[in-house]
Parts: sequence; structure tokens; C-alpha cells
Amino acid sequence: MLYRYHMYCVTIQHMPLQICKSCNQEFEQHPNRPHGQIYCSVECYWAFRRAQKAEFVATNSKVCERCGKSFFANEWRSRAEFEARRFCGKECGGLYRRNTIDQVLERIVVNQTTGCHMWAGSKNWNGYGQVRLDNRWVMAHRAVWEHYKGPIPEGLQVDHTCGVRLCCNVDHLRVVTPRENCLANTSNSMGAQNSRKTECPICGGPYSFWPNGYRYCRPCMLRRQAPYLRKHRAQKRKEGRVVERRLTSKGTVDKRITTACRNCGGPYSVWPNGTKYCAPCFKAQQERYRAKKKSKGD
Repeated sequence: MLYRYHMYCVTIQHMPLQICKSCNQEFEQHPNRPHGQIYCSVECYWAFRRAQKAEFVATNSKVCERCGKSFFANEWRSRAEFEARRFCGKECGGLYRRNTIDQVLERIVVNQTTGCHMWAGSKNWNGYGQVRLDNRWVMAHRAVWEHYKGPIPEGLQVDHTCGVRLCCNVDHLRVVTPRENCLANTSNSMGAQNSRKTECPICGGPYSFWPNGYRYCRPCMLRRQAPYLRKHRAQKRKEGRVVERRLTSKGTVDKRITTACRNCGGPYSVWPNGTKYCAPCFKAQQERYRAKKKSKGD
């Protein structure tokens, strides 16, 4: 038999016959693989592997650590993956990894000095304890309150009377409105700090109250308004003097101030547009204009 090997025609003797492990038929061993060939073809190899895997699936089983049910290996999964499995499915695996309220209570450490039940788990950016419970993130003190006291009404918050944000002791907690929580004595917010002030920090005077309940310092308010009022009033007085001086410089009288005509002394009349005028003087002026015009025409 001739085999082409490395671009040369080499005459090789017949190899001994072997028995296929899958189909039990005799086949001639390939000359390049004199050792270890136990299958006659690739199809026999994969058929033997499928049969071996089916036997493994049928004879091997495990018990789920969550529900206690037995489960077998899958044909499309490897043997190493089955040996590492602990649960029958994704549901049991997810439930096993989820926290329960008992596991949450195990992470609480009691401070014998203050009586606070300190949370020993993770914290959020604001310093409150947080935990993953029922597939959602919740605050630790709210979860403990709901476990012992029941659900929290909508629109209300849980306040720490001890001022310790990691405390989960229900005796140190209370349900209040957001305003009460913000203005509590243990709160360090800017609104709580300002609400605790009883005197003005600038002048030391007492606060006054507007009708809507907001408070203010009256001396400080008047002191802030004084420069504006002085400037505004001075500007008004200046504008009034300029108007009066402009009117009197032409030999006229400011009609907004006088109430009688300077020529005849009679009272003023008012046009429909609001302008004041003296009716006798206006009539005499019209007669002079007509006479002048008539003399020019003759």
C-alpha cells in the first residue's frame, strides 16, 4: 500500500488490525498513529461519547440544597459543571443567595453602652445601613421596623431619636413626617440648624413673623432697605426739581403746582386729555390771532 508522506511516495507495510471500541468492527490502524487509535472513524468516536454521556446522566444525581429535590445531569452540560452544581435550577439558586430577615438580624451588633443596635453590613453614601432584601435594596433600619412594627405608611419616614444612622433598635426609631424628620433635634441639616436659632445671628435681635408664618429680623431688613430707599427718594426729589426749573426758565408756570391763571387769576379748565388751561385767556388769544390774520388779508 502506498501512502503520500512529506511529499514522497513511501511504501509501508500493512498495519495490524484493530477492533473499534464503538462498533466492534475490525479496521486497519493508520500508520501515522500506531499507538492509541481505538475508533475506526470520527463518527464512531462521537457515537461512543454520546452513549457514555447518556449513561452518566442516567446513573448520576444530586440533591438540591434549597428545595431538597433530586436532579440529574443534563446532556448539554459537561461533567465538571454538574459536579460543581448545588441547586436544581436558577430559581433555587437565586432564592438561596437572597437575604432573609433572619440573616439581616444576624448582622446587628448591640452596643451595651448606648443601647443602639448597630448595623454591621454595608452603608450607602449618606451613612445609613443598606441590605439587599426581596430582590431590592432597602435601608436596614426600615427593614427591621417593618419586621417588628409592620409596614410604614406612605409619605412617612423613620427617624432616629438617638441620632445614630446605623442604629436599628426599634425603641430608638419613630415614624414621622418628612418635615419633622428634617427639623428634629438630632438632625444636622441646614434647616434644622436654622430652626433652632431664636435670635438673629447678625444683630442679636428677636425674630418677627410674616402672616404666612415665615420669620425675619426687622432691624436687619430695615438696615438693608435703607440705602435703596435713600437713593430712590433722592432721585425722585432731583427729578422734581429739574422739571420745575425747566418749566420756569421759559417764563412759564408749572401748571401741575398752581391752581389759578397768572394773567387773569381765573380758575383752570381741563381738556378731555387731562391738560389744564385758562378759558378766558385762551379765548382772548384766539381773537387776537383772527384779527391779525384779517389785517394781513386786507
